[in-house]
Amino acid sequence: MQDRRLKRSAVKGLLLGSLAVVGTVCLFQSGAIQSGFGAVLNSDQGAETVSTADLLQAMSLVQHELEEAEVQKMVANPKKVNEMAQNLKQMRMAVMQDAEKLQLAVEQMQQILDKAHQIVHDPNLPNLLAAYDAGAAPRRMSAAFAQPAMGAPRAPHVAATSRAPAANMAAVDDLKDYAKELNPVVGFWDPLNLGEGDFWDQGNEATVGFLRHAEIKHGRVAMAAFVGFCVQSNWHFPWKLTGEISHDQIAAAGGPADQWDALPTNAKLQIIIFVGLLELYSESSNVLAGEGQAHYMRGGKPGFFPSLKKNIPHPIPFDLWDPFGFTKKMSAEKKAASLRAEVNNGRLAMLGIMAFLSEAKVPGSVPALTSIGIKPYAGEIMAPLSAGDVSLPFVQDMINSGTGVITGDIAR
Repeated sequence: MQDRRLKRSAVKGLLLGSLAVVGTVCLFQSGAIQSGFGAVLNSDQGAETVSTADLLQAMSLVQHELEEAEVQKMVANPKKVNEMAQNLKQMRMAVMQDAEKLQLAVEQMQQILDKAHQIVHDPNLPNLLAAYDAGAAPRRMSAAFAQPAMGAPRAPHVAATSRAPAANMAAVDDLKDYAKELNPVVGFWDPLNLGEGDFWDQGNEATVGFLRHAEIKHGRVAMAAFVGFCVQSNWHFPWKLTGEISHDQIAAAGGPADQWDALPTNAKLQIIIFVGLLELYSESSNVLAGEGQAHYMRGGKPGFFPSLKKNIPHPIPFDLWDPFGFTKKMSAEKKAASLRAEVNNGRLAMLGIMAFLSEAKVPGSVPALTSIGIKPYAGEIMAPLSAGDVSLPFVQDMINSGTGVITGDIAR
């Protein structure tokens, strides 16, 4: 209980302190209350409800506002502001990795917003502002704070304002810092500048969230695939797969890729549909919200997979992620270290499984693997369906088209 109070106190103090600095700058501008605070505070219907995505976006914007030179000129102690910005950045990364901290932060931000709404609508506020000589206050910050209200619909594409580059740099800076934590030797390496992209006009932070989630997910799949390739190349179940087909027959087809092609069509469909259902489940905003999380492109935690036990009744009392609950009692620091190890292992596994597949498809292409006896594969690595699946609609047409998407006797 004491630890919970400490967490609440830390989050509250940090957010209140950051809000106080930026809020003071805003209040001491001429007309700031009328034009700069947005619909959240000027609404007569009460403050908006804060979501996790709102909180993370607000923390990012405040952090980079504190780092700007214009703010430094308007405060008495710029070093203190820099320290506060760094603390806010660390807190933002911490709450993204801990659902409990994130929920506590949202609760504190809601209290701050409710209090700010109450203050702005205090009838004595205009008299207090009138007593201050607003004409001498800097006006350069007014445009930067003309942001959409928390919870209000946001435009799909951010206009080219002074605020847009700051949001872009926030995400890129987080990537660079995280890259150094993952591997201080390699550091940040992004030759295609994907980290500065804007996928589907969703904004740079959404793009970075997508990229981080994709890396973690593909790393997990690659780790399972690497182990599966090794096991499947050397061992198989002794019983039958179906009433007519045994695992011995599947294994006799060749390496793991040939074994996949040899599976009955219904077996392939079961696997593909099951994986698709897991994907749809993990992408559901309603499911994520039920666990206090947001979508990874809306400020949520990359790599998070919601509990199956809590949301779907099924006979097996295990979750897909952490089925035995090993991470429940881990500290936030240990969880962060485990995630870094997982990302690094996933990167190695992606290289490893691609090396196996390359050697199978083009024997001798990976000299280090040539001598270990990987069975060659003549099919199409990227095709989930083969000539044995022509009972499905369109498969035969794809084979006859000669596109190479589906394996088989393709005319060249």
